[in-house]
Amino acid sequence: MDQDSHDYPDPNSSASPCVMTICGAAGDLTKRKLIPALCNLAQEKLLPAQFAIVGFAVDDFTTESFRKNLVQEIPKYAASPIDPKLLDWMCERIYYLKGDFQDPEAYQRLEQQIAEADRKYNALGNRLFYLAVAPRFFSPIVKMLGLCCLSKEESGRKGGLGPGCGGVGWRDTPDRKRPRGSLQVHVEAAGRARPAQAVPAITGRPHVQQPNF
Repeated sequence: MDQDSHDYPDPNSSASPCVMTICGAAGDLTKRKLIPALCNLAQEKLLPAQFAIVGFAVDDFTTESFRKNLVQEIPKYAASPIDPKLLDWMCERIYYLKGDFQDPEAYQRLEQQIAEADRKYNALGNRLFYLAVAPRFFSPIVKMLGLCCLSKEESGRKGGLGPGCGGVGWRDTPDRKRPRGSLQVHVEAAGRARPAQAVPAITGRPHVQQPNF
């Protein structure tokens, strides 16, 4: 057995159950890249049935209208045709919450929506936050997640934080520097067990690394 075989997850294994929250979900990144790529992962059996998505943004959508918009828009941008049944499977587990990124009450509602999705899909309390927003919003969002304890790891529940710059991870964007200072301070102040981690690009075919908890 290779010496490094235990250092990396099996690229063909299904990801752990979780509720994925996409901050900035109403932007183009979600319909052009994230959801089509997640559909690719589901088609390759790399997403578990115990999976749900909560979209969080300031745009004026409801869960119903957000799902309808995705069904209409995603086929326009997918690199290859998506099976309508697969798209329905994905969209039926997508929720939407309207809220301002700096409003504490919005994060309380977000907590409730995540908990509801977790119960319905038995996601075991695991949470993944993907920041599909401009870098200037990273620090305020991480601060609020920490203040509202949404990103804190607890017994039996794990969390992951994945800031994304235009849909790609830190190491994939030489022209965009990883923000330091205030972002790291907010993460540490929130009492997290590990520093914020970047999620690799979720684009194209499903050869990307899976979130592991």
